[in-house]
Amino acid sequence: MTNNRQKGFTLVELTIAMLFVSFLLLSFATMTIRLGRMYEKGITIKTVNQAGREIFDSIEGDLASSGGEVKFTKTSSGFRICSRNVAYVGNYGESINNNDLGNLKNKATGEVIRFARIEDGGVYRLCEDVSLTVLDYPNILELMKHNNIDMAVHKIDLEEIISSGNDRIYKIDFLVGTNKRGLIDENNRCRLDSDQSADASPDYNHCSTANFNALIRVGNI
Repeated sequence: MTNNRQKGFTLVELTIAMLFVSFLLLSFATMTIRLGRMYEKGITIKTVNQAGREIFDSIEGDLASSGGEVKFTKTSSGFRICSRNVAYVGNYGESINNNDLGNLKNKATGEVIRFARIEDGGVYRLCEDVSLTVLDYPNILELMKHNNIDMAVHKIDLEEIISSGNDRIYKIDFLVGTNKRGLIDENNRCRLDSDQSADASPDYNHCSTANFNALIRVGNI
């Protein structure tokens, strides 16, 4: 007599196989999510560092060729660096998020300035008259727009350390970073805990800061 019965998988074997496949799919999904977050973090860090480097290179080039004194002025909401024909102005990240009344604005666009370069023969007065907050210049170049990442300057200092005639050496120290509300703490670092006042949770993958400091030579010194 011929036995036509075919042997198949038992219910237990099918269950084990399904669990194994589910585990593999879950592991793959978890790894994909982690890789995606690592990529986003890498892009954020790269963008912040690139913005800081471009800002420094621009300031260094303009001040080195300014041929005269450079004035640095701080206000409650921002800062101004003025030479004979070029000025760098901006608002601190916290001031931008708080919509401070003293924030610098571009009159042509109505937008709050983050960090801008202005080339004009009369820009030196920006550091002498801090009441000027709505800037009406044709050549205002915003330097903090990169890949739709919200960024700002969180602190900046410019100090003259050597002066000899028209020759000078300045020390610049500034910190740039992402500026999503509630992600930066009082020490200008990415927050590790929730900010209850801003109703914001930590977002490590989209938060980064970078500090830059160097000497800038003006003249032949």
